[in-house]
Amino acid sequence: NFKKLKPAFPYKFTNSSYWMFTIRCKKRDLLIEYLKSKKIATTVYIKPLPLHPLYKKYKSKIPVSLKIWKELVTVPTYPNMTNSQFKYVVQSLKEFDQRY
Repeated sequence: NFKKLKPAFPYKFTNSSYWMFTIRCKKRDLLIEYLKSKKIATTVYIKPLPLHPLYKKYKSKIPVSLKIWKELVTVPTYPNMTNSQFKYVVQSLKEFDQRY
């Protein structure tokens, strides 16, 4: 029941192991800082190809991709993550969603 956060992709847990979980947030940088203050590491893992050094020379116009990319952030998931760690991340996301 988040208002400002949503999954970046249509996750269907019967079809994948989901080694990473990416969410969309219009205030991505603020979310990253907020989670950092809670000692929760995040990353911006997904990046449009024209931003990678190998492809920069092509100078593709990708306004939609750039807009969406600025909303993506990956939150921690890993095999040894405990239920309490998982709940802490979810609770922190809920707090952010309600506060900002």
